[in-house]
Amino acid sequence: TVKIIVPFPPGGTADAMPRIVADFLTRKWGHPVIIENRAGAGGNVGGEAAYKSDPDGYTLFAAPPPPLVINQNLYPKLPFDPLQFIPLAVMGKVPNAILTNSPKLKDVKTVAEFVAYAKAHPGELNSATQGIGTTSHLTSELFAQMAGVKFQHIHYRGSAPAVQDLVAGNVGLVSTATGSRMAQPAT
Repeated sequence: TVKIIVPFPPGGTADAMPRIVADFLTRKWGHPVIIENRAGAGGNVGGEAAYKSDPDGYTLFAAPPPPLVINQNLYPKLPFDPLQFIPLAVMGKVPNAILTNSPKLKDVKTVAEFVAYAKAHPGELNSATQGIGTTSHLTSELFAQMAGVKFQHIHYRGSAPAVQDLVAGNVGLVSTATGSRMAQPAT
């Protein structure tokens, strides 16, 4: 059995893409390829689990940017060395988008109107992210900085729970990868 460690919870793009690959490899090899979700600390929990696994070729690590690229710049001491991982393939590239479902923004139809609202109400909009230092957090911060607005960030353990709260109307916006969000209701 081959195991693919995914450093985020089920339901997000970081989980969906490895599941597609695991299904393909299971059929191709005729042996099970399973997903093990090890979420937490912006991907560091999964990164550490992969790093400390037996180097027998039966454990793979599906790493979006945070654990191997971003976190070494955010955390003074990681429990693993990102440079010791050997890249095999790029599974895909998925753009981030800012989605909203806030009743406060029901009349907002354009990015310019969104920015104007955010400027008029600094810190009032909650921005759900996949966690501190994740691509969704950095995308939200970059957007806020470039637009000259302020969001109140709420960090989740992954994109799936953040989007669930967005759809439920519990948060104002979420910055997330578009891949697994395409099936969500229009926001």
